[in-house]
Amino acid sequence: MDTYGRRGLVYDPIPDPIAAGWTKEGLEPRLTRGSTLRITSTGACRFFVVTNPAAFDGEIELNPSVLLGSGTTGVFVVINDGDREVRAAVFGNGGAGVRVALEREGGCTPGFVLRDTLVSFRLKRLADGTGFLAVNGRTPETVARSAQVLSRRLGLHTLEFGSDATAEVTTAEWFTLGLPAMARRTPAAAVIVRRLRLRERL
Repeated sequence: MDTYGRRGLVYDPIPDPIAAGWTKEGLEPRLTRGSTLRITSTGACRFFVVTNPAAFDGEIELNPSVLLGSGTTGVFVVINDGDREVRAAVFGNGGAGVRVALEREGGCTPGFVLRDTLVSFRLKRLADGTGFLAVNGRTPETVARSAQVLSRRLGLHTLEFGSDATAEVTTAEWFTLGLPAMARRTPAAAVIVRRLRLRERL
């Protein structure tokens, strides 16, 4: 199956990353639940990654949407060009909702505080490498490529998402990452049967 969409972007890994051509890392449980993907972390990491150099020819945009279980933080999405990472992470906010922010050298951007447990945001890597984060139409934050954190996978072009290690049991229900939906191909045999039935009706 062709796992690449237009402009080299891989198909959306939700609800089944493996079927979409992604690789899992970590031994934590995951569960495909119809149209969503549930990732449970119990003090370790679980995330998915795909290597795709073709996706970095121009701007890359992701629109993740994830429902957080009570107390869940450590959720992240990464666009990695092999040298620097556009990395959005969800942090606790002192008991007052959560904060999604861009990581950069020496810390994070101020980010956006979200009261709801359904976290949705827009993450981009612009053509010049600038990181871009926006939430609910608020004024976006940007981080220049030179100020981004160093790649954890030097020399590789990857897209990644999942949950970092925490000391608690956390659950994240992923609805989408914002890539094109996986193409559904009709088997050739099914097409032939449909044609025969149509002829019989005529």
